[in-house]
Amino acid sequence: MNHHYLRKTLPTDRGRYLNWLKDEELRRSSFGLEKNDYENDRAWFEALIADEGTDSLVYMDFFMALGEARIIPSEDEEGVGLVSLSVSKEFHGQGIEAEMLDALKLKFKDKYKRLEPVDVPEYKLKAVPAKQRDGRFEILRILAMFMIITMHYLGNGSLLNPLSEDRSPANMAFWAVEALCFASVNVYVMISGYYSVDTRFSLRKFVKLWCEIFFYSVLVGAVCFATGIESLEEHMNLYEIQYLVFPVSNGHYWFATSYMMLMLIAPFLGRGFKMLNKLQHGFILICLLVFTCVSKSLFPMHMMGLEDHGCSLQWFITLYVLAAYIRLYGLPICKKKAGSALLYVVSALLVVPCILLMYGLEAGLVSGAHFTDASLLVDDYNHLLVLLSSVGLFMLFVHMKPITGKAAAVISRIASCTFGVYLLHAHLYLENEWPLWFDVTGPKQEMRPVHLIATVFIIFACGCVVDIIRQIIFNVFESLCDWALGIYYAKKEVWDYLIAGFAATVVSWVTYAIFAMGIFSFMEETWRVVLGNAASWTITVVFAYVINRIFVFHSEKTGFKAVTKEFLEFVAARLFSFGLEEAIMFLFVTVLKWNELLVKMLIASIIVIVVNYILSKLWIFKDPSKDKKKEKAE
Repeated sequence: MNHHYLRKTLPTDRGRYLNWLKDEELRRSSFGLEKNDYENDRAWFEALIADEGTDSLVYMDFFMALGEARIIPSEDEEGVGLVSLSVSKEFHGQGIEAEMLDALKLKFKDKYKRLEPVDVPEYKLKAVPAKQRDGRFEILRILAMFMIITMHYLGNGSLLNPLSEDRSPANMAFWAVEALCFASVNVYVMISGYYSVDTRFSLRKFVKLWCEIFFYSVLVGAVCFATGIESLEEHMNLYEIQYLVFPVSNGHYWFATSYMMLMLIAPFLGRGFKMLNKLQHGFILICLLVFTCVSKSLFPMHMMGLEDHGCSLQWFITLYVLAAYIRLYGLPICKKKAGSALLYVVSALLVVPCILLMYGLEAGLVSGAHFTDASLLVDDYNHLLVLLSSVGLFMLFVHMKPITGKAAAVISRIASCTFGVYLLHAHLYLENEWPLWFDVTGPKQEMRPVHLIATVFIIFACGCVVDIIRQIIFNVFESLCDWALGIYYAKKEVWDYLIAGFAATVVSWVTYAIFAMGIFSFMEETWRVVLGNAASWTITVVFAYVINRIFVFHSEKTGFKAVTKEFLEFVAARLFSFGLEEAIMFLFVTVLKWNELLVKMLIASIIVIVVNYILSKLWIFKDPSKDKKKEKAE
């Protein structure tokens, strides 16, 4: 679903427009070929937004500007609007021009009977078909999630006994299935790296992913408390609350934490891939593999500070670089499907005998501390055998024929739910509960395969249903956010002022608590309150000045004298509004005997906010260019 939207060009867009003016291709298609100096460009932009006959708009994706459009009425034909379009160069070739023109036609359908693009090449106005995910890798994504659920079935279901203690056929079989599933996490990351060469960072996608993680962490926790799965009294403490509310930063889902960090670094990696040749890319990849994989595999010992079991950002970066190399240059060791499948199966199944071998080394050959629990390193995601099995499985799907059309659309719809399936069944409060619900340890050995497959399918299907509902909710919420952003940009300065005012209020509360209840707590009551409030007011005024100057009114005054004058004017205005508030409180509370809180919140605060805004707008942060225009006019 496309959530791009149009908004009116604002004075704060000047820097963005001036950057676009520096791009020759944009000038050629929209602004004109002639180059001007900074002051002329600035005058051009001010004239643009002041021209009431021109509709000037910016095309947005969340908070990111994709391009600009201007419409002027045609002088030759009534009801026709002439459209000038330009798109930021980083979004060229994505059909943004055609998309923007369609949005303009819809927005101005009542004002113009027809819109005609001017000086825009015809090929740019052709709609680019929406990119359809390759069904091969979406199937791999689904398969990887089935494998992850299988690992949790075996691990959280207490079916995997240490091979040093239990070498029964059943336990060996469980470990063999576990080894075949180890590649799942790696290939899930490699899919992202494979497509990283062609994708760009999207703030909207990053925020949506964070919200998805937050949604599952908080909502599942709330449902568990409401249904009695977990006791609210036992978990109602600061540690548990922050674990649910901040699931990314505290590692509630270790995979999600590392993956989110990878998303932030991915734009730099993607840009780097385009700057490297095959030899340079390969050298960096080899170095990363040596540091994160080969060394621990050949010398299986715990390395203090470096051992992450393949669960950290450094391993995800290595997989990302590896997958990008496969996309750009291929791999000589996996040129056919048969070889890839063989590499996957053999490498995975070698994990079990390798674990047995390491137990033997620990018990008989090297009993020193360096090899303590070294066998546990073999089943890490960054062990060489696990990596080779991951590469084999990934290349098996690379060599398959692409899946497109309706089949790919259905597969992609299911695959879009896989991350939600993970977040649901791996939740802190559910990961050890659902194995009990399905009685994982109960079935007899001959029924075990059927029970495993059925349980994994049910978990996956339930997770998909929940995530489809979550996607519907998110789509509605995203549309509401775009609607709210439209309202915000319509009166951006006013909303920015209210946001700044709220921030200043929070600073006032916090600083008062610090001074009155902390630093000055040893003083007598009257002095404690007076000095605490004075210190809080001083800091709040300084904070309010800075945030209003930069964030709200975008003052361009420079030099010590000019800035000092501006700051003193701001302090004077705040003192005036403070005195006005005191007068209002005295009149309505002391004289008229009105309710104190009612007067404070609904009368005094509103009047003070309006007065402060007027003084800031018309006096303190007044745009000096308007005075110059008046002088020229006179």
